Amino acid sequence: MFGFELTEEQRELKSLAHKFAEQEIIPRAREYDEKEIFPRDVCEKAFAAGLMNFGVPKELGGPGLGILDTSLIVEELNYGCAGITNAIAANDLATLPLLVAGSPAQQRTYLGGLIDKLSFCAFAITEPGAGSDVASMSTTYRREGDAFVLNGTKHFISNGSMSDWIVTFATADRRLKHKGISCLVF
Repeated sequence: MFGFELTEEQRELKSLAHKFAEQEIIPRAREYDEKEIFPRDVCEKAFAAGLMNFGVPKELGGPGLGILDTSLIVEELNYGCAGITNAIAANDLATLPLLVAGSPAQQRTYLGGLIDKLSFCAFAITEPGAGSDVASMSTTYRREGDAFVLNGTKHFISNGSMSDWIVTFATADRRLKHKGISCLVF
């Protein structure tokens, strides 16, 4: 028989996130939204409370939470404000490509760096005219010596303006559509 009850740890995570939403997010949400204030102070408190960077593996110092645990936390934080929660949780969008395809050295450098101090990273995939249809991506890259040159425009990049590093996607040959897309970190 498969049970659907939450574990004690999951109930504690939900409770922690709900209390955080009540105490730290709700009192600021309206003002921050109306004045378009980035919630750095709330992110600092979320980081201190262990409510950021959910997917960073334990071996890199992170919580190593799975999708269900992360969903439970994000749901409770959203109780306070979806916009502020997006600032708190956006790092996880950028960490996933590194978890899936990053080298151990890249994972240590980028993911491990999210644990030592409050840091922001961004996931840049959406483009004007293409949205999130990656096969229609127009951003290109080319290699020049040891560097890559990117040419294109991305938009709707959560935490983009204050990120310490960005994961972006580009193609070397637009004719290849989705088969020619590469992920770059800078």
